[in-house]
Amino acid sequence: MKKLFSILLIALLAISALPAQKALVISNGGVLEKSALRTIEGTVEAQSSSRAHEDAALIDSTLVELGWEVQRYSNLDAKTFKKSIGEFAASIEDEEPILIFFSGTAVQVDGKNYLVPQGTFRTQRRFVASAPELSWILSQVSKASVKMVFLDASRAPTNLSFKPTKSGLAGLQKIAGNTLLMYSSPLDTIQPDQEGEHNHLPQALAKVIQTPDLPLQTLGDKIITQMGILHGGKTPPIPYRISTIKEGWKLNPPKEEGEIKRIILSPPPLYRGNIDGGVAPSF
Repeated sequence: MKKLFSILLIALLAISALPAQKALVISNGGVLEKSALRTIEGTVEAQSSSRAHEDAALIDSTLVELGWEVQRYSNLDAKTFKKSIGEFAASIEDEEPILIFFSGTAVQVDGKNYLVPQGTFRTQRRFVASAPELSWILSQVSKASVKMVFLDASRAPTNLSFKPTKSGLAGLQKIAGNTLLMYSSPLDTIQPDQEGEHNHLPQALAKVIQTPDLPLQTLGDKIITQMGILHGGKTPPIPYRISTIKEGWKLNPPKEEGEIKRIILSPPPLYRGNIDGGVAPSF
C-alpha cells in the first residue's frame, strides 16, 4: 500500500511540476465599441461577425483541442486590450511556453507597430498613447520559455481618422531568445482578406501546429509552405517572420508509455537560455 501511495504521489507531483502551455487569442473586427465575445469584466453577447473573429475562433478551437490553456477575447477597446495582455502576462509562470494570435488590424507609426483597438481614433497622438505596441507586448511575455506570436493584421485600418505614414507593418531589428514573430504578409504591405472561409495564415497555422514531433525552429517555414499550398501552388507574397528559437524544442512530442502527454518538449539544459538577438527574416 505504501508503495502504491508513493507512486501516486510522485505522479501527482510530476503533473503539478509541468509548466502549462498558455495562449492568448484576440480578434478585433471593426469600429463597434460595445460588442465583445468576452471582456475583462465579463461575458456579453456578440453583435458582430467578421473574418477576424472567424479566424481567431479557428485558432482558439484548434489550440483547445491540442490541450492549450486559451484566453480568448474579441472587440477590445484600448483599455481592456492592454489589460488583457497584462493579465495574460501576469499568469505566465517561469519556463511556460506561450502563443499569441491576433486577428484584426495593426499599423506602423514612426517605425513602431501598434495593434488597433476597438473605437475611433481621431489623432495619431491619441492613438499612439492608447494602442498596445508590439515591442511592449513582447516585453510583457519575455519570461516565457518559448514565445510564438502571430499577427493576421495586415488589413487597411477603418477606424483611424489619420493616415499612417507607411502601410502594413514594420520589421523588428532584435527580439528576445526563443521567440518566433510572424506576420500574415510582407513588410509595409496591406493585404485584404483572402477568398475562402479563413485567411491563409490562421488556416496554415491551425494545420501545421498539429504536426506530431515538430521541431519548433521549423514552424515558420512549415507555415509558409502551407500558405503556398493554400495559394494554389503559386508563389504567394512571403510573409515576414523573425525567429530566435533554437534547436531542441519540439511541438507535440510523442508520448511514451507511462509518460504524461506534453504539448511542447524542452531541449536539454545546453539549449536553455534567453539570449537577446535576432536573425534576418527570410523572404
